[in-house]
Amino acid sequence: MAGRFSQMLVVLVIALSTTAATAAGDRAGKNVSAAKNEARPLAEKGYLRFKAGKFDEAMALFRKAEKHYHAPGHVLYIARCQRELGKLVESRDSYISIVSEQLERYAPAPFVEAQATARDELAALRKRIPQLRIVITPERQDVTLSIDGRARELSKPIHELNPGQHVIRVSAGDDSVERRVRLVEGQQERVQLHLALPPPPSRPRPLLLPAIVSFGVAGGGLVVGVATGVVSLQQVSAIDEQCVDKHCPPELEADAEQATTLGTVSTIGLVVAAAGAAAGGTMLVIDQLGTAHSTAELQLLPGGGQLRWRF
Repeated sequence: MAGRFSQMLVVLVIALSTTAATAAGDRAGKNVSAAKNEARPLAEKGYLRFKAGKFDEAMALFRKAEKHYHAPGHVLYIARCQRELGKLVESRDSYISIVSEQLERYAPAPFVEAQATARDELAALRKRIPQLRIVITPERQDVTLSIDGRARELSKPIHELNPGQHVIRVSAGDDSVERRVRLVEGQQERVQLHLALPPPPSRPRPLLLPAIVSFGVAGGGLVVGVATGVVSLQQVSAIDEQCVDKHCPPELEADAEQATTLGTVSTIGLVVAAAGAAAGGTMLVIDQLGTAHSTAELQLLPGGGQLRWRF
């Protein structure tokens, strides 16, 4: 008898939650009355489905009733259906929506009672929601996280999930790791995922451009040295043909000086070519070895083409 009375009382509370709010009804007029009349039978059928354990059907009916007319009692039973179906996270959100709602001063008693009941049931539900802590090593800036195909925030240390199996996936660059985990109510699980080390950052090559310039100087010096050397040798050969027993006509003195000058220019050009090639090669070797902080200095001393190196 007491159980039947309790059932009738609950049905009465749901009905009242859709018919009270007299002040709001007065303002809205016939439209509000029609909405409440459409919501009432849906809520009553939803309650009967809930008591029969048909939670999917009950939730669908309470959702329809809520679309016609908002009442915390509708949302309360939606949260309860979600809870019984194992959708604890969704149930928590539904409870929170009831608790956080700002009821007006003239809200009917069933609205206030539904909010108080939701607050108590939410506190009990929170203890049942599984919690998952995900640790990713090594720390990388390009990591993305998804659980069951939905992106998650890496900054969030703990993720609340429904009981059951879940797929965790972390990605960074071309590397990705996937892990499956089964959670039970009230469980706190820790999962550690290991990613590959990130590729080293590209190293600046400060000696590459100077090396290219050195090779350019070497090429120019080689061209000048070869060209002037050939001309100098041709002039010397022509002078030798006109000299007898190393005695040359006076008019060939200017040609001889020009040939000597060209020979000197050729020597300098070849020395510069050799020095440029040596400097460029040295800087390339240093650059490849990664000794970016080493320095190489080449000094070309006038007079004799002496070279001096300092590292």
